[in-house]
Amino acid sequence: MTSAGESFTSLNCTSATQPLTDPNTGGSPVPAGTAFAAGPGKTLTNVHVNLIFWGAWWTNNPLANQIIAGVKALLAGPYMTYLKQYGVHRGDVRGTTFVVDSEPGNGQPFTIKNVTDRVQTLLDDDQLPEPDDNWPNVYAFIMPINSTFTTAGVVGQNTQVIWNDLDLGDVDNDPAYCLWVGNDGTADFVTTVFSHELAELATDPNEGDGVRQIGCSGGSCQIGDPGTSWCDFVSGVKAQSYWSVADDALVLPRMYSVRRTLGAKSIGGKLPRTPSANAWIASQF
Repeated sequence: MTSAGESFTSLNCTSATQPLTDPNTGGSPVPAGTAFAAGPGKTLTNVHVNLIFWGAWWTNNPLANQIIAGVKALLAGPYMTYLKQYGVHRGDVRGTTFVVDSEPGNGQPFTIKNVTDRVQTLLDDDQLPEPDDNWPNVYAFIMPINSTFTTAGVVGQNTQVIWNDLDLGDVDNDPAYCLWVGNDGTADFVTTVFSHELAELATDPNEGDGVRQIGCSGGSCQIGDPGTSWCDFVSGVKAQSYWSVADDALVLPRMYSVRRTLGAKSIGGKLPRTPSANAWIASQF
């Protein structure tokens, strides 16, 4: 079973348009009354990202290494720290896979079903770690520059599909969480869309019962959707803002925050002696 998927329909973002008292929050105006709430569904904790470069266009393409390095730097930095309020912690890149035996859509505009079918095939062929192998895994497809989605203007999407594991002694049905990212030939474009989709997938993996905008219906109700006009560099990597319920504002964490990184965690009354406060704070989420 495949769910409908949440679509990212534009990429036209700039750095903060107003002076910020907190460098991580409020860099772009949002409609009055914008509010989010956590639903009953689970969120994803320490996500393990599997980068999948789809299409022969990626063969020996140096852009792939730029994207791999960018995603690793983004996940290792402060970008995800404000997601801790939703139960989401630091992610990492588990591995990379190049799929050059087919093209997205086979020369035609591709659909979300093409993506979910492909992840199931790769899982069936043991080319990717299974969804419950050190849960949670996220399968992130990076598209070639010459691919187009069936809906004009959509540059990224996150969804899930149920994968039927029929291994002897391990028969179960697991959700395979996946996303796809469009490509204009630059690492900045890819990492910006990737950051948007990952933040949304981690906080609303079932597309409807996670962290959602109150009073919103349709495909643009996740935490990245109000923030599509605000992007900036985090650890040298371009990324997009997302909504923080705790701050009642958009956030784009470019610096570590004790308040948000540690949350309600006790630190015994004082920070430990350490040559790097940032490194210690980062280790706590």
